[in-house]
Amino acid sequence: LSMSMLRAVSPVHIEYLRNMGVGASLSISILRHGRLWGLFACHHYGPHHISYERRTAAELFGQIFSYMLESREQEVAARHVERARNLHDRLVSSVATASGPESLTPYFGELCALANCDGVTLRMGGQTATHGTRLAPERLDALVAFLDNHPIPGVFHTHHLAAHLPEAKDWREAAGVIAVPLSREPGDYLIFQRAEVVREVAWAGDPNKAVTVGPLGARLTPRESFEAWKETVRGQSRPWSASELAAVESLRLTLLEVVMRLTDLANAERGKAQHRQEVLIAELNHRVRNILGLIRGLISQSRDGATSVQNFFDVVSGRVQALARAHDQITQQHWGPGALRELIRSEAEAYLAAKADRLILTGPEILIEPQAFSTLSLVVHELVTNSAKYGALCDSRGQVHVTWRTDPSGALELAWREEGGPLVKTPSRRGFGSTIIERSIPHELGGEAEVLFEPAGLQVALRLPGRYVVEAPPRPAGAAHAPSPERQVAGPAHVLVVEDNMIIALDLEGVLQKFGIGEISLASTVGALRASTQADRTSPSSISIWGRKPACP
Repeated sequence: LSMSMLRAVSPVHIEYLRNMGVGASLSISILRHGRLWGLFACHHYGPHHISYERRTAAELFGQIFSYMLESREQEVAARHVERARNLHDRLVSSVATASGPESLTPYFGELCALANCDGVTLRMGGQTATHGTRLAPERLDALVAFLDNHPIPGVFHTHHLAAHLPEAKDWREAAGVIAVPLSREPGDYLIFQRAEVVREVAWAGDPNKAVTVGPLGARLTPRESFEAWKETVRGQSRPWSASELAAVESLRLTLLEVVMRLTDLANAERGKAQHRQEVLIAELNHRVRNILGLIRGLISQSRDGATSVQNFFDVVSGRVQALARAHDQITQQHWGPGALRELIRSEAEAYLAAKADRLILTGPEILIEPQAFSTLSLVVHELVTNSAKYGALCDSRGQVHVTWRTDPSGALELAWREEGGPLVKTPSRRGFGSTIIERSIPHELGGEAEVLFEPAGLQVALRLPGRYVVEAPPRPAGAAHAPSPERQVAGPAHVLVVEDNMIIALDLEGVLQKFGIGEISLASTVGALRASTQADRTSPSSISIWGRKPACP
């Protein structure tokens, strides 16, 4: 009877119409995409005949209205699709410079406007980003767990979340949601939220129909009262429109593409980082082996010229400390070039003390690359200690002139000239110190070294290739270095040493004992330090703490 103009209706419906006092009715269907969307219901309180012409006009009106409704919805849907397409283009283009999922956050406002929602939440890789209204962390975890446990192909949407997740009945900020899965991994979603909208629905009478039992069994009884019956609806948001769902669905493919590209970029960057870490570890292992080999070589080569155990210790300790000072200088520059002038001055101040001003330095500001800094520092250390023991600085009259310049090729030419000291004779045998001075720069750096034992004083000429030399800007006026005068400082009564390496801690303890510190306590961690001070109840005013990045408990 779908195409009939006049047809009979259900007896229950006729009874319903009679209860309202209706004697005739006319219905005009409103169709959308060939399906019933709504209707115009016309009632008359007595029998009423409508002519064929008026019925045809009513039918035409219904068709035109259906066409206009469908056109308007298509227009709205087209605008949504266009906005989604523009957003798609910008999202895809932004991936080229993206560093991670956080690159989506600048588009949250547009995503929120596209879905006409109150808030957007991105949960990906265990991290969360939000825009607009926010879900509490525990509520978001519960929603994500629900989505993971109830996989739905495509986009999940509802305007009544509590119907699917009962614990969401009090979630005012997210009564309705659209959840877009972003990957195959559980927990990765883009969630659109709509807040609760409390509505009052007015019915033409109580919608709860009574059931009576008659000769033909149970039947519905149409209501006889048509007074307005109101119902308050809670826990629901505005329903998602078809155009909004279509826009989000089209955007889902874009988001999947974007996330896949971001994942590929993250994997590529992770691979590069892992490769850099492997290279760094290999380089670190290489350098540690070199350092250990260098220390072993210093110990082995220093043994032959030692006259006593104490002399052997002093020589080895001085050379190791020279390397340590050089390492400190280049690490202070973040493993960049170190100043030549500071290198020579630090060695002079370490071993000459008040005699350091008798070492006269002349030359432009020059920086030495880290690859050559340690080698040159060891050479300078040997020159300084040799002069302090046997050369111009072993008495109160001699001086040492150190001059340097760069030649046209950029190479460094350094001259060490001693005068005013004891008469110099050519040694009958060469020790390890002389070997360091004469051979380390040519062997390790491809430079040149020449040693002349002139009677008036030792003269040494060194040449470093230009690839290890960097010219530095001149020092500002007034920036000349002035050694601080020596002054006696009263040592503390009690020193706490915080060091997680036992050998280093014992070495520090020995150094402090040489300075006359009476009471020394060793602790491996900050926790152990606190326990020690609390147990001893030592006055804080008498404590000095020495440590090298102590390990925390």
